[in-house]
Amino acid sequence: MEEPQQSQNINISESTLKHVQVGGIAGRDLNVTQNQDIQNVHVTNVFGTVNIEQSRSSSALITEQEDLQWRRVLLNKVRSFWIEGILEESLHNKVLIDLGLQEQNKLTRGQLSKVQEFSSNKTDTTFPKGTTATEVFQNVGSGRTLLILGEPGAGKTVTLLKLAENLVARAENDLTQPLPVIVNLSSWANHRGAIDDWLVQELSKIYKVSTVLGELWIKKEQLILLLDGLDEVDIKYRNDCAQAINQFVQEYGLTELVICCRYQDYQNLPESLDLLSAIYVQPLNAEQIYHFIEQVGQSLIGLKEVLQENNKLLEFASSPLILSIMSLTYQGCSKREIITLSKADSQHHRLFENYIDRMMDRRGTTRQYADTKTLSWLSWLASDMERNSKKIFFIEHLQPNSLPSRLSKFQYSIEIVKVSTIVIGISHIVIFLLMSVKPGYALIIGGGLGIISGLFIDSSKEIKLVETVQWSWKNVRHTLFSKIREDIKFASILSIILVVVASIFASVEFSITTIVGLLFLILIFAIGNGIFGVILRTPLAVVNGFVGPEIEEKVFPNQGIWSSALNARKFWRTFGVPLGMICGITYGFLDSVKSGIIMGFFTLFVVGLITGLMGGRAACLQHIALRRLLHRKNLAPKNYRKFLDYAADRYFLQKVGGGYIFVHRMLQEHFAAMR
Repeated sequence: MEEPQQSQNINISESTLKHVQVGGIAGRDLNVTQNQDIQNVHVTNVFGTVNIEQSRSSSALITEQEDLQWRRVLLNKVRSFWIEGILEESLHNKVLIDLGLQEQNKLTRGQLSKVQEFSSNKTDTTFPKGTTATEVFQNVGSGRTLLILGEPGAGKTVTLLKLAENLVARAENDLTQPLPVIVNLSSWANHRGAIDDWLVQELSKIYKVSTVLGELWIKKEQLILLLDGLDEVDIKYRNDCAQAINQFVQEYGLTELVICCRYQDYQNLPESLDLLSAIYVQPLNAEQIYHFIEQVGQSLIGLKEVLQENNKLLEFASSPLILSIMSLTYQGCSKREIITLSKADSQHHRLFENYIDRMMDRRGTTRQYADTKTLSWLSWLASDMERNSKKIFFIEHLQPNSLPSRLSKFQYSIEIVKVSTIVIGISHIVIFLLMSVKPGYALIIGGGLGIISGLFIDSSKEIKLVETVQWSWKNVRHTLFSKIREDIKFASILSIILVVVASIFASVEFSITTIVGLLFLILIFAIGNGIFGVILRTPLAVVNGFVGPEIEEKVFPNQGIWSSALNARKFWRTFGVPLGMICGITYGFLDSVKSGIIMGFFTLFVVGLITGLMGGRAACLQHIALRRLLHRKNLAPKNYRKFLDYAADRYFLQKVGGGYIFVHRMLQEHFAAMR
């Protein structure tokens, strides 16, 4: 009779954990208790299950109740953005076919790839019919990592989203489970740094998660990362991205990870991913294709007849994406019409052209834009997204680098001055007139402030949004006093060294009086440096005093610009009003009540103008100027949100929270090629 396995508990201190890997012991379960906030815990699970119990530090940034609340918000967003917004509305999902999966573990290195005994067990067997990616993922074991491969349009992303749907449901039932988040790797090419740093930015951009909360969840390994589109990373940086992923896997051994990539693009990588398992999404066979057509009904009888007679077209339809586009494009068409429409050297090009024409004429929709403008704007959008390695388009993230030429960038600078003159100039002219300032002076001063504000904005730099602002004295104190302590400590050490060295070279005779004098000099130097540090650190502390909520609950298109505009008002209220009151009262005592009121209001508006530009108003002016210029050059519509919703209504785009994506990368590539 077998002896019952005993659980082994090991308490490991910080000094013994750094760069140490803990493996399964004799096939038993190993429970590791992590004390305080130790970060570098690497676990290689060979046989048993590894459980990590993380003790919360007394200096935890958030309470358990807050953490659960924000977890629920994030899960709602993942479900709303990707499951309800993309998966349930996707073209692939209309093809109700179980995709076949094949094991491809030989394409991954895995944690034990260098051990011959384990590497030899990797096979390429086909999973039984009906096996899902969720089942494969669950069977990987602790520290699950999975690579999903397939041909273009084979259903890799849909496979990923169905896995996400199950993981979200599990986390919703138990909020202590790791949180699945979907992020596209294409934007990594613009970052080209550590994966964890890039993830913090993406969580903020897509899900409106604060950097503090994002860093905490990543550090505590509370996320399941579902990373789509390794093949969408710029080819110049694709292998660098693979290396960064491998580095992340080494540093965050317990974080579960799933990555999607086109099969051929992955094969071309010099470096394989250090993942535990890999699957290949198989193309549809003839039986699956005909079964789908029969389910749709008589409207696709013409397509079925053509496919039965044309093996080349049948092979072309083996992609779920292509089959679903065919079903939408050729619905109700006769055999002769389909043969005529499908005659072309490039099947993809002809099919997408037919699909676009058919979607333009969709019943039950109002044609709000001319077809030529729709195609032109979508083509520019697709090419701009390709050029800047974007999978999701956010209106508020439009940048000056989207402008096509140097002349356009110069025109953009002029446009900023014009917009600033109109917005800031007119508003201040009205304010000065209400203050009974003479019209001529009001026009000169108000217009001058508008022009100067426009010239003050650097048009060559990217538009930086100020999306969340909330005052926190705790952040101010932490930034100010912790840094000042560092300054004084550094100054004390440096002053001691300088005084001693100077004394030695000056041949000073040490006595009690001399030592007291030297200590006095050191003290003065340290205090002086501390005061100087206060002067330098105060602006930084003030900026850091503005923080946002840990995670925004509502997400809508162009949210970043509206938030920046509102936050500019918060900066004005925080700084302009108090300084205006102080200045007004001071002048009232020194001169008169009238001069106090005038100077108070003048200070209020000048300080409000400056802090407003710092607090988000500059971003708003830049954004308005850029949008105006793009519209004048016929590269973008005037009302971008309305147009993007119109394009989504025609199945060209899909909405993801506050952003938009093309229904498939192949369609995005087609639109980009049209330019």
